[in-house]
Amino acid sequence: MRRRRVVLMSAAVVASRAWQVPAGVSRPAAVRGTPPDVEPPSEEARYVLGRPGDLDADLRLLGTSRARIVQFVSLAAFLGLAGDLFGVTSTLLSVPALREPARRAGLDTYYPVAGFKRYAEPEFELLYPETWLEDQAVYVARTAARAGTTDAEALLRKRRPGPEPLVAFGPPGGTASENLSVFKSDLAPGFSLQGTLGPPAVAAQTLLDRAIAPPGSGKTAELIDAFATASDTYVFEYTLALTDRTLHNLAVIAQRQGKLLYTLTLLCRDADWPDREATFRAVASSFRVRQ
Repeated sequence: MRRRRVVLMSAAVVASRAWQVPAGVSRPAAVRGTPPDVEPPSEEARYVLGRPGDLDADLRLLGTSRARIVQFVSLAAFLGLAGDLFGVTSTLLSVPALREPARRAGLDTYYPVAGFKRYAEPEFELLYPETWLEDQAVYVARTAARAGTTDAEALLRKRRPGPEPLVAFGPPGGTASENLSVFKSDLAPGFSLQGTLGPPAVAAQTLLDRAIAPPGSGKTAELIDAFATASDTYVFEYTLALTDRTLHNLAVIAQRQGKLLYTLTLLCRDADWPDREATFRAVASSFRVRQ
């Protein structure tokens, strides 16, 4: 009996020693009470990610913190969107669902939306292709006129007789063969497009015969289309044959308050019209004269 007790005690000691964890070795998660399906991080993961608090300690050594990094990233994102870095803002605003809200908010005066930017004055507004640039000679002349001064350089740089446009745009490095411009003229009392000039086709042909290509001018104009978009707006499309080239023109004539007449003209070489038609018609449709 005593011998059996000694054997049992020896077996118990051996079993207890078998479950003892040697020094320096972590006890398995299941033994510590951790759910058996959660494994402790490996030595490789600990080497890469560090221990809890290591990142904050390293950031303090660099003189920064997580909050400061978040602030800098947020500021960089804001400046990137505000400055249209890499065209990100323009691309976002050109998404079909955002185009009209962006235009209603006037954001297209700063960022291109669907390939166009907006030019707005108190009297009128229009869209123009995003790659086109404003004519600086016209800008200088307009600024000088508003300031009540005469700019000699602007006068010297006039390239054609007649009234100076209010604004003009064209492609970079372009010529007089492709551009858009807006003119303003005073009207006589009682003038109206329908009552004074007649229906659109009659008014357009009269304009071509008397002003644009009169007899003896060496020019030949051919009317393609003429129609009215409102009681005070006419649209004319015609070609103008010069001695060295033929131009395709699109003109929008709008009356304002019965006293002023605004004319938007778009032109390009007739051979380029198939590639420009969609863009030019979008610009013409966007022209608005504020009453």
